[in-house]
Amino acid sequence: MIAIRSRSRWLVALCGAIYLYSFHLFGDDDEVRRQPEAGVRRLSNALPNGGCEITWPKKPPRDVEITYAASYPGCGARMTWNLVEALTGLETGDDWNNNGRGDEVVTVKTHYPQSNGILVDFDERIKRVFVVIRNPMKSIPSFFNHIYEMRNHLPVHSERAPLEEWTKWRDAYLDIEIAEYKKFIMRNRLLITYEGLTDNLIGPQVAKGLNEFLGKARGVTPIHSDSVACIWRAVVKNEPPENQAAQIKKLQAQALNQPLGTYQKKTEQEKYLRNTAILMQTPEVVPAELARPQEAQHKQLPSNQQAPTINGNPADAHEVDVDPLDLLMEKMQKALARGKVLQTRNQLEKNQGGQQNGQLQKQGEMQNEMPQYDLSHRRLDPGHHNSQRGGPDVPRPYLPRQLDNMMNMLLEVANRYEKTDVRLYHIMMGYCEQVRSERAKLNSDEPLNVKSHRGFF
Repeated sequence: MIAIRSRSRWLVALCGAIYLYSFHLFGDDDEVRRQPEAGVRRLSNALPNGGCEITWPKKPPRDVEITYAASYPGCGARMTWNLVEALTGLETGDDWNNNGRGDEVVTVKTHYPQSNGILVDFDERIKRVFVVIRNPMKSIPSFFNHIYEMRNHLPVHSERAPLEEWTKWRDAYLDIEIAEYKKFIMRNRLLITYEGLTDNLIGPQVAKGLNEFLGKARGVTPIHSDSVACIWRAVVKNEPPENQAAQIKKLQAQALNQPLGTYQKKTEQEKYLRNTAILMQTPEVVPAELARPQEAQHKQLPSNQQAPTINGNPADAHEVDVDPLDLLMEKMQKALARGKVLQTRNQLEKNQGGQQNGQLQKQGEMQNEMPQYDLSHRRLDPGHHNSQRGGPDVPRPYLPRQLDNMMNMLLEVANRYEKTDVRLYHIMMGYCEQVRSERAKLNSDEPLNVKSHRGFF
């Protein structure tokens, strides 16, 4: 009995010592966690002059307001969730919980109501959604290519399926996927087009809209708007942000040699945005004043007052919404049109026989120090999937009746939203026009079997 009591005392004493030691140990750890630099989610850093530094995403606050990131398969879901993580600095997840993060995420990627997507267990908590759509003529082949890679145990975005595999799958499943695409269109959401998000000129503006939308959610503090264009280039175009300052100076010198932000440049950009939005791409990025062309877009100066100038060019003193990087991309396009060669990194490597100069080597070293996104497959032309192992891009052909079915689906969606969602209406009509153009290239004697629509036929 005495031995048992003695052992009991020793056991109690030992437990007490362990408790006190653990209290001291974890108490210090709690102190460390309360320090502002540890255990706290840090955003991608906004640097001066619109620069940025991408940091690794971490868990969001427990009370974060989660957003659905919905897209039909083949509409750039992987690219979009990389962009969201870079903009917010917070981890994202998907409906199948492949990364095991559950509901500790800022967005949940889903393809629902397409058959590959599901609603998560905590669906009732999600009240926000943004939707990424793409012309089905391009997104369906991209989806098929993903299926081919999965079936053959290939890395994602690494191989293009053989043409005969596409033809076999197309004839068996295309009509089903056209119906799935139509079912996917939702309401009460921020609508983003893949074409707009990847466009060289208006892509940063679309990313800014996404950044603002994400910032309205509880527990989310996105990166400063001045650095969104830098984040967009790093994620969507796979251009390392560390090199942006030097790149901007180089392009300024090589392009038009005109100051950024002039009245003339803003007018050209607004004209581009208006024409592009009306045709098909992203009506949501058109400034509100552009929808009312009868109103003056710039304040008129008295006749006896001379307009301000910058280096002899007229300037708009009230110009605050024009992104210099967007204008710079416009300069690049104009310079290229005039025959001035602005070499990309890939072109430089090719021209130099694979040997990089010191600047490119330094650029690569810095890029290796930052989070890497698997975006090497992307091209400036968002309409095709590029593969280093799969060979050159080839068109994915359709039969005439299949394109007719696709046009009928797009027109049905356009009719549904013509009066309730003008943006979606114009996007669907733009997609339909692209499909019709592809149909005309087939030179088929098969008659067009498309329902008439006002303004289309």
